[in-house]
Formats: sequence, structure tokens, C-alpha cells
Amino acid sequence: VFEAFYKKDLAKRLLLGKSASYDLEKVMIAKLKSECGSQFTNKLEGMFKDIDLSKDLMSSFLLHQQKSESSSSASVGVEMNVFILTTV
Repeated sequence: VFEAFYKKDLAKRLLLGKSASYDLEKVMIAKLKSECGSQFTNKLEGMFKDIDLSKDLMSSFLLHQQKSESSSSASVGVEMNVFILTTV
């Protein structure tokens, strides 16, 4: 029961950027891993990997968008943030 609620709430915090500190979240997961085992925390650790990958992809996209806007005279003016969690 705890796992389901913690996983759902962690996903919300990560997707909405509402976490007080990613370092504290990782410390909590490390404590859970030592107490409950790695099978309990595999999906939680995967969420952080997904968020990091999403941030990298978004920064690459924004850089590409800036380069293409600077080379053309038309500006799209669209602001977008995409984050994907595959391990919920």
C-alpha cells in the first residue's frame, strides 16, 4: 500500500517540479532501498532516469529550435515543456 501511494506521489512531484529537493528524494529512495530491497525501488529510480532523460531531450530540442529560428526570419513563439515517466 505504501509503495503505491509513494510511487504515485513521487511521480506527481517529479512531473510538476514540486519536489523540494531531488537530492532529498534520492536519499529517501536510498533509505527505502536499504530497508526494503532493490526490487522495491527499481521503478522509483527509473523515474529519476526518465526525468533526467526528458530534461536532456528538452534542452536539445530548445537548442535546435533556437538555432532554426535564428537562421530563419520567422519566429514560432511556442513555449513547451515535456516530461515523460515510463515507470509509473
